[in-house]
Amino acid sequence: MKETPDRVVVFSDHRPTIELIEERVTKLGRKAIVYWGAHSTPERDKRIRAFHEDERSVLIASRAGSEGRNLQFCNVLVNYDLPWNPMVVEQRIGRLHRIGQTREVHIVNLAAAGTIEAYILQLLDRKIKLFELVVGELDLILGEFGGAHTFEGRLADEWLASENEEDFARRVEAIGADIEKSSAVGKEQEQLNSSSRRTTTPYASSAGSRSCPLRVACGSATDEPPRPRRRLGRQAPAARRPRDGGARGTQVDRGHRRRHDAPASR
Repeated sequence: MKETPDRVVVFSDHRPTIELIEERVTKLGRKAIVYWGAHSTPERDKRIRAFHEDERSVLIASRAGSEGRNLQFCNVLVNYDLPWNPMVVEQRIGRLHRIGQTREVHIVNLAAAGTIEAYILQLLDRKIKLFELVVGELDLILGEFGGAHTFEGRLADEWLASENEEDFARRVEAIGADIEKSSAVGKEQEQLNSSSRRTTTPYASSAGSRSCPLRVACGSATDEPPRPRRRLGRQAPAARRPRDGGARGTQVDRGHRRRHDAPASR
């Protein structure tokens, strides 16, 4: 927070954690704006306006903040705790990383080493490559696997069935292998679909045939602003904690995305 003078969005699914973050943010001399499902619609609108008007404010949101809000005027997102469902993570990112965003988006994920969240982050980063996707590609990657809900359910089942941490690590590797197979099948199908579209509409313009307007960073479209890059986080060594406990985060860069460490404390 001290190194980020601009607005920040912090997500957590736990109300006690949100209250703790609010207290810490206030002590740093910044305006903390809490946003959760208990607020009425007019109150939610009021809090979003306050977040927009104060360039140093920090929006601390529950899952309600990941749905139906456009926050592209902010470019820093912190996943204080990591959902087990990758679709929820994608929804959070989509609040900032969307059409209208003009800056590089920074994503910091916090996960303590040795927890299930650390394994989730490993799968999201190395297997699903969630932080490199554009909106909508997650369904393509996990289609053959069974979707995001299957990912969440299988992870929980393997956690309960594992005899120890080493056994769970092997089970996570198996999940990762299945995700890679699903990704390969999805990409092959997408290539076939793309070939079919080119065959049936040979004279379509590039703007008209673009299947997803959010892919502008990968092309040369001039009718939309460049799609911003993302920065993502990875876990740093820390003591095992409960789901709502402390964590340390490490910002990572992949390919054309810059990476750097960012220790976090609660």
